[in-house]
Amino acid sequence: MTHFKAFRARVPPSIDRSGVDEDSGGLPLMLKADQPATISVRVRGLPAPVVRWYVGPTLVQTDRMPSWAAAEDSEDGRGLEHSLAVDTVSDELEQGVTVVATNDAGRDAVSFAVRTYKGTYIRSIITISLIRTNAA
Repeated sequence: MTHFKAFRARVPPSIDRSGVDEDSGGLPLMLKADQPATISVRVRGLPAPVVRWYVGPTLVQTDRMPSWAAAEDSEDGRGLEHSLAVDTVSDELEQGVTVVATNDAGRDAVSFAVRTYKGTYIRSIITISLIRTNAA
């Protein structure tokens, strides 16, 4: 008699950084004050990782903080999309936002620098001006 033992694949979590990882020199997320915003990342891993969001050192508790919501969308082949939806952007976010994914195979974390602004954000005008100055 042959006995088969079920094999369960284990893959450590991996968060898609997409240029916003503070550790890799990514630019800060620019969020308009007093407006809603959503920060999203794609997360892979087997078993499906547990994803937690932090603002500064504080774990986002959706049941205690009604203006925050962590959500999960469906699988599309590139990992599950996890989002932190903010009803109203405030200076509190400038403490930074961190997303941590864990499963029994490991852990991954990404920190985002966040800057808030009021009025119109003029990054593209500043960039054009710097290019013209450097070309002269």
